[in-house]
Amino acid sequence: MFRKAISIVLAWALLAPGAGFAAGQSSGDRKLTIRERVIAIPAGSIIEVRTNQKQKLVGRIGEVTNDGFLMQVARNDKVEAMTLPYPDVKSVKAIARPGETEGSKAGRTVAYVILGGLAGIGALVLILAAVFAGSS
Repeated sequence: MFRKAISIVLAWALLAPGAGFAAGQSSGDRKLTIRERVIAIPAGSIIEVRTNQKQKLVGRIGEVTNDGFLMQVARNDKVEAMTLPYPDVKSVKAIARPGETEGSKAGRTVAYVILGGLAGIGALVLILAAVFAGSS
């Protein structure tokens, strides 16, 4: 009976990572354009931009238009506002949302780890309960 329980848990552990593909997700989903990524970032967020000229800029995102976006960058103890056209941008990613601190990011990570652990324990209890209920 214990072997059966172990085999069910191991089978579940091996099959669970592939569940995303069974739900209709494919690895060939289209990539978002730079414009779509910029629009998805909340105004005032700290972003990292890599340009086609191999520059790396870190600053705060401002106004977003159809042609590009405004970014505030600190240089030489001054804040410069620069407009970046979408064709000049190689990649963009949000580093922090407005008002977010390192402590709030760490707290959110801890909460996700705890919730994931509790979900795993709950799934294990349900599987074991089903195995033991079926064997009696």
